[in-house]
Amino acid sequence: MAFVEADLLTDISQEELDGIAKELAEEQPGDPDPIGTTISEQVQKVEDYTLRYDMPELRIKRLVRALVLYELYARLQSIPEKRKDKYEEAMKELRDIRDGKFKDLAVEEPPPAGLSSGQGNWGSKKKIC
Repeated sequence: MAFVEADLLTDISQEELDGIAKELAEEQPGDPDPIGTTISEQVQKVEDYTLRYDMPELRIKRLVRALVLYELYARLQSIPEKRKDKYEEAMKELRDIRDGKFKDLAVEEPPPAGLSSGQGNWGSKKKIC
């Protein structure tokens, strides 16, 4: 799944995004592309929570968008209430996805590379009659 800066524009204006990028570049000069870096980090976070599921692309983009915008404002130390609420909703949904609470999501077959298979055992040596 490719998430690009333009995917943020459904929830924020280009002018506001440019302002964030400018402020971050001034405050954190060591990162030449703070928006791109933040996108990469948050895409990875979403993948960590959803790796074993076959997720619709629009759903992933919605979750990533909420996380990225929250993180950008957090880096500026001025998080609007709207961004906090969307972030908390997205994180709750990600935890629920990870915990298997959405029965409508298909488990990806074959499992994606990097996902460990269950190693559980059950039973006992002594047979119960």
